[in-house]
Amino acid sequence: EIDSSVLGEMNVSKSDLLKIAQTESEKDMQKILKVRDEDVIEMGNVHMSRFNKYLIRYKHNQLVRMVAIYERDCNCIIQITEAEENILSDKQYKKIFSGLSY
Repeated sequence: EIDSSVLGEMNVSKSDLLKIAQTESEKDMQKILKVRDEDVIEMGNVHMSRFNKYLIRYKHNQLVRMVAIYERDCNCIIQITEAEENILSDKQYKKIFSGLSY
């Protein structure tokens, strides 16, 4: 369970998280999160026989936010990373995404 004050601070609702957990593409996440095309930094996915992963990284309120999903066997992990611009490199974001699993 996520504290609702944390969700409020990140401007993400529990309803949004439920929709994201059922997404089938990074484009779906973009629509759910209402991210404008010009704010998108990176989108990607990995489809394997045992799991799927989706990623969207975008500018949000003068910060960079990355929302990543890992789903396997009808279970889902949603990871939200938020940092000031230039704090994390592209390589570090990729490492965060590639390490997402359970």
